Amino acid sequence: MKKIVCFTFAFIYYFSLSAQGFQTSALDTLIIDNVRYEIRQDIFMGEKSQYAIVLPLEDFDKQSRKTYRGRIEIKSQITSKGAVYDVLHLGQNAFRGCTDLEEVILPESVVGIKHYAFAECGHLKLNQISSIGFIQSYAFKDTETSTNFKFGNLKDLDAYSFAGWNIKEVVFEKGALWLGTYAFSKSNIERIRFDLVPSEDEMQIAAHALNRFNLKELKLPRKEKLTLASEFCYECPELERVVFPDMNNISYADDYQTITDIEGRFTKSSNLIAKCPKMKEIVVLNPTPPFFYRWIITNVVTPPIIDDHSQCVLKVPQGSEELYRADPVWGRFERIEGFAPGEYTGISEAPVTDFESEAAPVYYNLQGMQVKEPVKGQLYIRRTGAKTAKIVY
Repeated sequence: MKKIVCFTFAFIYYFSLSAQGFQTSALDTLIIDNVRYEIRQDIFMGEKSQYAIVLPLEDFDKQSRKTYRGRIEIKSQITSKGAVYDVLHLGQNAFRGCTDLEEVILPESVVGIKHYAFAECGHLKLNQISSIGFIQSYAFKDTETSTNFKFGNLKDLDAYSFAGWNIKEVVFEKGALWLGTYAFSKSNIERIRFDLVPSEDEMQIAAHALNRFNLKELKLPRKEKLTLASEFCYECPELERVVFPDMNNISYADDYQTITDIEGRFTKSSNLIAKCPKMKEIVVLNPTPPFFYRWIITNVVTPPIIDDHSQCVLKVPQGSEELYRADPVWGRFERIEGFAPGEYTGISEAPVTDFESEAAPVYYNLQGMQVKEPVKGQLYIRRTGAKTAKIVY
């Protein structure tokens, strides 16, 4: 089963790399401490890069192949023919199906985990590393781990990468620029937390990226640009609340509305949130209705937020209810209610500083954003050293 919508983009990307002379080749293969490494060379537009990746002990398609067992520690660098190479990637199928594998220690040099690298491993213990930049499709498919992951520099989470993954919490500390289709499908994830400090990065959440998991609340991050595809939340049986960030503009990628779902059924919808039967609230932190525009072509669009706007309440900052009622997107909700300052954003969300108690006060609005010039009479979060208080300036 394949994601229909990405074929065109993948083809264009592949064609672009080929046209510009991208080439990769294997220079050497060696086994160190029962781990198989391959030295590779990439050539792109005349520039060469050499690095090491981890591979299966034997090619994955061999019926009687050797597999990894017990505890394995991956090296950050290896030496081949007198040269030293950084270990950057876990290769395709590297540990796939290694059900006797108990623990893998990864170094900070690893930046990529490729297709099926940890798929079908049973229960596996992994250490935390912040260097991972991309995780490709099915990388952790049907693998259990007791580790709650924090991704420090993740930029690309590909389709199906955590499908069927048995884990409770994932934290994206920064980055997380692309969440692919079915990235978390049929997993036991109960909490997904994005960094609380507003980021200048762009973020795109693909159709069905958040599909059939146990999340009850989803707080979308505040980014320089946030792109939401049709049905980015799809068939989440426990989801009760989605919180939209304090942003004036949100990009809407209806180009992703045609897709094959995880059972192979053809689906086409323009709803942002679809088939989530327990949805009670949509919360928008922005005091004015976020303006939706089409991905790539910057014209206004009016996407339906959910399947049935009569069964869910829209909560907005007090005083902005009439603005939302008059909006072509948000005005579809039959119930629009105002919330009090701080009801959905607390003082705990303001970034913590290490200043001493006698330091000058720092002010934040109720979304945790620093305010350099507070306005008299407005409500703010004031932090002085380690002390925090909510005050009227």
